[in-house]
Amino acid sequence: MYADILSSVLSDWVDELNGEALIDFAQVCRVQMFESARDTAAVALAAELSYDRALLKVCEEHGIGTSTRRFSRPGEERSRLERALLAIGIDLVSPPRDLARH
Repeated sequence: MYADILSSVLSDWVDELNGEALIDFAQVCRVQMFESARDTAAVALAAELSYDRALLKVCEEHGIGTSTRRFSRPGEERSRLERALLAIGIDLVSPPRDLARH
């Protein structure tokens, strides 16, 4: 079910982010996803979808194959993709540069 929801919101992507701006956005979405875990289920779901959508876009931009169907276990797929990105030098797990300064 989550994979179906993610598929539907992926097509709604309107930002023209790429490169470092896209990576920065994904990092911020990841932080928000973890912070929202204390919120209502709807807020937490929205934050997860935002991060996963950004994560998929970063992977797509860097030639890492994935599919929303693989998100039947979102946590496992997130970890797999984050490791794949880290292997090519893109670290989404560390705090974003702007947040790390504070």
